[in-house]
Amino acid sequence: MLEGEYPMINNIDGYLYIVPAAGYQNYLNIKNLYDTWEAGKISNDEIVKPGHPLMLGSEAALISKWEHLSLISLIDIVIKL
Repeated sequence: MLEGEYPMINNIDGYLYIVPAAGYQNYLNIKNLYDTWEAGKISNDEIVKPGHPLMLGSEAALISKWEHLSLISLIDIVIKL
């Protein structure tokens, strides 16, 4: 996946990607992150070695559709992440 020329920030679906109020992974699964996730894990089959020049890092992503914004508050967002 990192064979191209574009740098990447990892937010792998299933570990670091949540969509509150949409019925899709409402919270980060902290136990699963602790037990099975690695910073370079970009898919279930691929782990990028530390120091790869195109891997900038990893971060959690909270995505919300406009119609769901009224259903979540800033406090909800802090709790979920």
